[in-house]
Amino acid sequence: RPGSLSTFFLPPEVRQPLADDEVEIEVKATGLNFIEVLFSLEMLPDLVEGRFPYGLECAGIVSRCGAQVGRFQVGDEVVAFTNGCYKAFAVAASRTVAPKPATLSMAQAATIPAAYMTAWHALTGPGRLVAGERILIHSAAGGVGLAAVHVARWLGAEVLATAGTEEKRAYLQSIGVDY
Repeated sequence: RPGSLSTFFLPPEVRQPLADDEVEIEVKATGLNFIEVLFSLEMLPDLVEGRFPYGLECAGIVSRCGAQVGRFQVGDEVVAFTNGCYKAFAVAASRTVAPKPATLSMAQAATIPAAYMTAWHALTGPGRLVAGERILIHSAAGGVGLAAVHVARWLGAEVLATAGTEEKRAYLQSIGVDY
């Protein structure tokens, strides 16, 4: 029932044939993004077809590869940014899949794709951020904000940040955000 998280359920789905450039992932962990909560609580307008693509990111193990996928093999641990990750097997275009960093658990890795893709796109696309520039990042201790801090610093920019509590500001300072 829309507007109530307690009625959220996932119907069974049949595994489909893969396109040549697709990877099927046995999902081990899925990220939960704020936009999914907002949509579930009817705090966002309806989409065109009335169906929201829950499960925007996941981490798991490659279970099948399309005929033209050469950079992944069955058994590889990966992260992906795709729709429909709240199920046993998710399908993603191979360009939206990356190797899972070995230092991260599946749960940790599943929280990376949406925030970092958003930050990367915003800062390198419309933002055109380059080394030596300064950037102000609001809510820098949140998911996308923290990703933006990391991307901006990786690009060589100076980060100025806001955060809502002393604890969050202290955390940002502990990771090298001076302003």
